[in-house]
Amino acid sequence: MKVHFVEIGFDHVQMKEASTFLNNLPTSLELDDHVIDGLIAAGRYLLRNEPSFQAFRRTSNASLAEGTMSDKTLCEYFKDSGY
Repeated sequence: MKVHFVEIGFDHVQMKEASTFLNNLPTSLELDDHVIDGLIAAGRYLLRNEPSFQAFRRTSNASLAEGTMSDKTLCEYFKDSGY
C-alpha cells in the first residue's frame, strides 16, 4: 500500500476572487449556504491542483467522477458569484 499525503490551505489559493472570498470569511460556527458552496468549490480546486494529489491520480490510474465540475467551471464560480 502506498500512502499519499496532501496538504492544502487558503494560502495556496492563487485565484484573486477565491482568495478574497476565503480570507474574508467570518469566524463563525454558522455559515450561509453560498459560503459553504464556496468553501467546497475552493477545496475541490485546491485538491485537484495539488502536486501530491496529481501524483496519486497518476500512480493509481484514477480519474475524477463523471459529471465533476471542471477546473474552468470552478474558477468561473468565484468570478460569477461576485466574490
